[in-house]
Amino acid sequence: MLLEHDISEGFEREAIDTGYIARILSADWGFYYTVTQNLRKVLEYMCQNPFIRDEERVVVKSRVSRLLDILDKAPKTMKWNLRAKMGTKIKWYTDVEETGNMF
Repeated sequence: MLLEHDISEGFEREAIDTGYIARILSADWGFYYTVTQNLRKVLEYMCQNPFIRDEERVVVKSRVSRLLDILDKAPKTMKWNLRAKMGTKIKWYTDVEETGNMF
């Protein structure tokens, strides 16, 4: 997705709306943490995968870095800031088995 679609700080057709993503993640520390950790894993993967062309690697790394920067700088809610102080010492996610949803 990050290879095929540029990022934008507002709505643009065919672009990833970073403003929308930032608003959602700035209200939920756990969601923010999970998303940013996965974006960092994308950066690691891009460096390690020999099947990704250099020009693709440059594009995706640039977009992920810009997105991480935007998410980091976005204003956070008071609830987000309070939860961030606890960090990963307290579980921030729900295990699939705990949701009660069965297929």
